[in-house]
Amino acid sequence: MRTPIILAACLLLASQAHAQSVPDCYNGVGIFLEPNPSPVTNYVEQIEPFETMTAYVVLANPYNENTGAPIRNLGGFEFRLEFPENLQVNATLREGTTNFLNAPDYLCGTNLPAVDDQILLMTLEIAAFSTDPGGWFITPVLNPSSQSIPGEMAVADADDEFSLSRATPVSYSFDLPVMCMFEPCGPLLKSAVPKSAADGVWGDCWVISAADSSFGDQKAMFR
Repeated sequence: MRTPIILAACLLLASQAHAQSVPDCYNGVGIFLEPNPSPVTNYVEQIEPFETMTAYVVLANPYNENTGAPIRNLGGFEFRLEFPENLQVNATLREGTTNFLNAPDYLCGTNLPAVDDQILLMTLEIAAFSTDPGGWFITPVLNPSSQSIPGEMAVADADDEFSLSRATPVSYSFDLPVMCMFEPCGPLLKSAVPKSAADGVWGDCWVISAADSSFGDQKAMFR
């Protein structure tokens, strides 16, 4: 008998909790079961233990906070991908993408065009060893000295001298899962009091002011 896995892209949770619609927000990183996902979707997938399934890490609405314009060619991205221990995960970056850290931390240089305001970043082959519930989180890289913007995730605009803009998980918070397995996302919080949506990039969506930031020593890695 096949075991149901609930994979809830927390775009749905976020859209219910926030007045802004997802397409109005920018630089959201999420995990989906299609390489070109719809903005707000709940996924229900069937998978048996040790059976492999495919998911995709996608950047939605890439946007340059410094120029106030969409990013047409992504020059790099930076975040940490956390997943449950009962999973075996093989992450494959797009051709021409180089990770200068060690997975699950990613500080990647690349040159990827935006298609329909989305950019596929990597493909995940996932196998579950058990049906224990667990959530996937997208957060800043673990070592603060490797964070291009302190305490934040980041993307780079290849057409603007690799200038840096903040990114955010599609759940609006580092403490909320972007995808859940074997259980809806609600119970799987990393902390009792998750970060408010208003504290993140998507709290004000397109009206956030440009961040005064630069790559520093990290900038050359994205070239």
